Amino acid sequence: SMVHVLSRFPRAKLLLLTNVANGRGEAALREQAKALGIEGSLVMMAPQSLDHGLKLISICDVAVVPRPKAPGFPIKLLNYMAAQRACVMYASSCSRLSHGEHVWLAADDTSEALGGAIVRVLKDDSLRNRIAEGGYQFVRARHDRRCAASQLCDSYVRVLRSTRRWSE
Repeated sequence: SMVHVLSRFPRAKLLLLTNVANGRGEAALREQAKALGIEGSLVMMAPQSLDHGLKLISICDVAVVPRPKAPGFPIKLLNYMAAQRACVMYASSCSRLSHGEHVWLAADDTSEALGGAIVRVLKDDSLRNRIAEGGYQFVRARHDRRCAASQLCDSYVRVLRSTRRWSE
């Protein structure tokens, strides 16, 4: 996808954050970048902490989840949204998110489609800001720790009431 992005934005950088050191994997990624002619645009970093990783994400214009047909809801997507970054991903991996409101979706599972989606978001500041804010609000409303704790407590209360061990 980065090949397509660089054709429109030649100074763009691809930041890959890794959380586990893997020398062979990193070497393979660098070789693939070299084969694609994008090695000069690749930056690989291993943040020292979650806070450091979130700071690195916050300097990015667009955050991308490049996994087609991925089940579930990736934690990295929640982190991107919590950092108020506009997110781009494949529609086949989208779960409970609205195109153009919370994320920008690539319709087809191809590098060209993902690259086109990234370019679309990069070239429109208003769209990028709207998606970043929509994603942030989605995370705050549905995945905030306080919200999750409240939902968990409510679940316990429902279970206790059903066993008649709860008195008000």
